[in-house]
Amino acid sequence: MNFITKLQFWVLLSLATWLSLTPQPGEVFEHFWDKGLHLFCWMTLFLSAQLGYGKLSAPRHDWRWMTGLFVYASQVEILQYFVPGRFVSFADAVANSLGLAAGLLLWRLWRMTSARWSAAQTLNRWLWVN
Repeated sequence: MNFITKLQFWVLLSLATWLSLTPQPGEVFEHFWDKGLHLFCWMTLFLSAQLGYGKLSAPRHDWRWMTGLFVYASQVEILQYFVPGRFVSFADAVANSLGLAAGLLLWRLWRMTSARWSAAQTLNRWLWVN
């Protein structure tokens, strides 16, 4: 399972990079709100990274993924300057950052909720057994 979640992250990162650097990403995305796609993409990438690699690290390491993905997203945004038909957009960089922040928030909420649920289940089992 861990191999699959790691592979999922790298496939999604490759897809996001390709879509960001291709001259024409396709007519499919023309009808959607561009900034919402940026936000959703980088939120999904952060959550995918945490599913693949986050279980191995402490919560304080979440910021390493956040920083690494932010730097990567910024570099991809800057590389769009060299792609015909694409341009660098500060608003896209902000949407990418907000997506990463949303991913961090969702990951922390899930981690807190699952820890509480696990503790409640353990207590419940202990009460019913003893």
